[in-house]
Amino acid sequence: MRSKTALKTREKGTGCIYKSRNRFYLKIRINGRAKSVMLRNADDSPCTTIKEAEKAAGGMRRILLAETMEETAHYVQEAKRLKKQSALEIDDAWETYLKQLSRPESGPNTLSKYQSVLAYFTDWIHCEFPNKTRVADVDRETALVFMQSVFNSGISNTTYNKYLQSLRLIFKHLKEPAALDANPFEDIPKKPTVMTSRKEFTMEQVKAIFQGFKTGFFYETVVEKLTKGRVRKRITKRLEYKPMFKEEMRVLLLLCCWTGCRGQDGC
Repeated sequence: MRSKTALKTREKGTGCIYKSRNRFYLKIRINGRAKSVMLRNADDSPCTTIKEAEKAAGGMRRILLAETMEETAHYVQEAKRLKKQSALEIDDAWETYLKQLSRPESGPNTLSKYQSVLAYFTDWIHCEFPNKTRVADVDRETALVFMQSVFNSGISNTTYNKYLQSLRLIFKHLKEPAALDANPFEDIPKKPTVMTSRKEFTMEQVKAIFQGFKTGFFYETVVEKLTKGRVRKRITKRLEYKPMFKEEMRVLLLLCCWTGCRGQDGC
């Protein structure tokens, strides 16, 4: 395998970047002949800044100057992978998941639950990390922060595990179309599901629950935020918990409250 030093030596003096009509090009000389190539970003859009151009030129030079077919194939393959990563948006993740032939044949109810969990995650990431718009932007750290916020909302360990299982499955089948290096939810451990006894709600708590369906369910949690110099700082944020099937949940709780039946009987 060729060393980085050898690569730099061969590139020295063989190419330059120039601008023409708001587009950047790489002019390179190969075997005595000059050749110009428009520089493009990973999503195939033309480079419009010198910073973008320099980044694109780095990969382009490697392909143009590759000495062997194996080198060329490696660089082309890597470029295709980066392009796939840039192409799949988080907002298109569900439709892409449905198109995967490798996904399990789930029933309508199960699919609806998966979709609701992914929609909840999508709303959360748009709010907390608006710059993360691609599936490839969801790394393990982002997944951990999300699962922590889910757990801090007060759900049971069983419900937490259902969220985790749903997202783990969805991202497993998005790994190939989004060219992910790894499934960000794969190594996050489940919560123990030991049954614990729970006390009944007080009248004040019952009133607060039903009031929440009108005003929203808010809670405070500690999250990490990147500050100046990319220093991580833990801050307390007030977030809103959005229950799945909100109107149906309200009807179910009313039914349980007035009849005294259990949740599964109410369902």
